[in-house]
Amino acid sequence: MLAVIKGAGDIIAGRKKVTDLGVTAIGESTVRIELEHPAPFVLQILSEPIAAPTHGHSNADMRPAGAADKTKVSNGAYTLVSRVTGSFIELAKNVNYWNASNVLIERVRYVNAESEATEIREYVAGEVDMTSTIPAPDLDRITQDHGAEIQAAPILGTLYLALDVSEPPLRDNRDLRQALSMAVDRELISEHVTLGVTPAYTFVAKGISGYNPPAYEWSQWPRERKLAYARTLFTRSGYSEKKPLHLTLYFNSGESIQRIMIAIAASWKKNLGVSTDLVSDEFRVFLAGRKDHARWDVARLGWYADYNDPASFLEVFSKNNIQNDPGYMSSEFNNLIDAARIEPNPDRRILLLQKSEAVLLNDYPIIPIYFYTARRLVKPYLGGAEITPLNHTYSKHLFWKAAS
Repeated sequence: MLAVIKGAGDIIAGRKKVTDLGVTAIGESTVRIELEHPAPFVLQILSEPIAAPTHGHSNADMRPAGAADKTKVSNGAYTLVSRVTGSFIELAKNVNYWNASNVLIERVRYVNAESEATEIREYVAGEVDMTSTIPAPDLDRITQDHGAEIQAAPILGTLYLALDVSEPPLRDNRDLRQALSMAVDRELISEHVTLGVTPAYTFVAKGISGYNPPAYEWSQWPRERKLAYARTLFTRSGYSEKKPLHLTLYFNSGESIQRIMIAIAASWKKNLGVSTDLVSDEFRVFLAGRKDHARWDVARLGWYADYNDPASFLEVFSKNNIQNDPGYMSSEFNNLIDAARIEPNPDRRILLLQKSEAVLLNDYPIIPIYFYTARRLVKPYLGGAEITPLNHTYSKHLFWKAAS
């Protein structure tokens, strides 16, 4: 499959020649990219920051040995003015940007708030014009005071629990993994803990174009029937009051996340008698800690689609994927993913991906909890801020509304 990209300009790919990557310049402003297999989402990937053209000699990783030039060259809508780690990033409009006439805000500052509560206080005080989120405990108050300024919409992301299937007690015990999944009260979490989200009984988020995800057959059962079956599975897996199960649940620290983890641990304790140790780390520590299976039996994770396609979710659990934190290995799943990668027929490809997700769900290496909803506050004088399925808001699309 070939993708012809207009207006790409010069390309540098690390120390490799572009020919090694199947990339050929066929004109001053046209590039031909040859792919190893069909990828209907390739143009979406090429629109992401990971594929942005880079000026080689101004990039420290690409600069020739001995070169001292520290100039940063930007081809985006904004250029970097200053950055204070952990505090803020300030940008100024790039007058050389190809579409500069339609970039209407001259200066942008991205502020790193120390907490969600701090961010809300700064918004109310007029120190920020848009928040990244609205904490669930504050939602009622914020709705009452600033209801007209709330934006909320579902996005392509799933919060889930990874189960360590590489070590006991969860390895080789599918009944136990299913019991844990069925015992989690997703509806309680969605209605009372993290408001405005949708309970998840699939991994691929709802809203992926042209895809209808499979779901657990028990997802529509009444709650009591779910719990009765979960207890049967739990007993069959070898655990009981006389032989209790102890788990370590690992997650990144944060007030909202901790409330969710407490609710999950309470569900397991109440419904199955499971004792859970809650262990949290600051986010950067957690990113490393989640790779150390000696630290956890269950880990709280989340996945947002990089592009609007089910493969963006399902590739996570394919062989050799560094995001496969449960250590899930299934030849049936991998064969379906491999077949989907090279399938040129769109309908057959989607069918293969649906089958692969069905296999994943049936093996229970994960517990989907809910689908994400983006929720934030936006000042009424700020235009152009819309929540998209991929939750991308670009500063170049924003503008100040005229005073009424």
